[in-house]
Amino acid sequence: MEEAERSGAVNASPSGPAGPANPATPADPAPSPSPGSPSALDFGILALLSVVWGSIFILYKESLEILSWQQVGLLRVFIAGTCLSPLAFFWYKRIPKGKFPAIAGVGILGSGIPPFLFALAQTRLDSGLTGVLNATTPVFALLLGMALFKLKVPAVRVAGIFVGLAGAVVIVLSGAENFGGDGRYGLFVLIATTCYGASINLIKSKLQDVPAVAITVFSLLFIAALAACALPFSGIMDTLATQEGAWRATGMVALMAVFGTSLASMIYFLMIQRTGVVFASSITYFIPVVAIAWGWLDKERFLPMHFGGMALILLAVWMISRSTAVTLPGKRRKQPLPRT
Repeated sequence: MEEAERSGAVNASPSGPAGPANPATPADPAPSPSPGSPSALDFGILALLSVVWGSIFILYKESLEILSWQQVGLLRVFIAGTCLSPLAFFWYKRIPKGKFPAIAGVGILGSGIPPFLFALAQTRLDSGLTGVLNATTPVFALLLGMALFKLKVPAVRVAGIFVGLAGAVVIVLSGAENFGGDGRYGLFVLIATTCYGASINLIKSKLQDVPAVAITVFSLLFIAALAACALPFSGIMDTLATQEGAWRATGMVALMAVFGTSLASMIYFLMIQRTGVVFASSITYFIPVVAIAWGWLDKERFLPMHFGGMALILLAVWMISRSTAVTLPGKRRKQPLPRT
């Protein structure tokens, strides 16, 4: 979701910018008790996560008023990784030998590149439209799965890919002065969601036997270590010392990192265990709505075609999510489809 920054799960990962909410994080493949029917608490958790992940885009916007997009990206991944670092001691022994290179790849694709692309996009693109384009993650996850892993999928899902891409094109080409910002910068969001999709497929192909929390912790730690090396050269110390409002902007990034990436991911895993994949994945539909609501409250202006593009993207997510399995070539056993 990124997150979920965003991010999500291999079976049902949210479009949050892990996500914005680290959305390239998988559901734990270990056996677990059968989930029950959603309770009032589960609906409350769903609403809370929708607000948290849907709010990330307005936090990007606020922090970019003072900080550069490079500083925002570096701070977010550094703080998120640092927040989860205490868990590394517990989960280290749960990772099979030889899996760390794949986890590093997940970190780069799912947690390393997207935060910078989202920040760059929002230098010229409104937060509401960024949140809508973020919902294309399942479209690219399925497209890459078909292209790289030869997944066989129903025709309705193939159609969903084209519908989702059409919705993205409508938004990207809808640039108008004072309406949504420069739609061309939406291409950076689409590259970010493509990275999320690649990360999800990497998890599916290489890390099915690794617990979800372990992948989350160590993929973020890897990226946080790289960010720690780069931060001193980003000018962040000078910015904090000389720019009025820099500490407030840094606080906005910290909110994204701690609540939108670290804590929200753990809560999402809990919700999957309590309610199952189908209920948890419904968050994909609410994140863009929250992002649009924040944009409206911040006096962002939208064209009718923006809402048309959003409708197409959400329709695509529904079409792709209609079934829960795909067939791998030459195998009869069905495998769960990566979703966000």
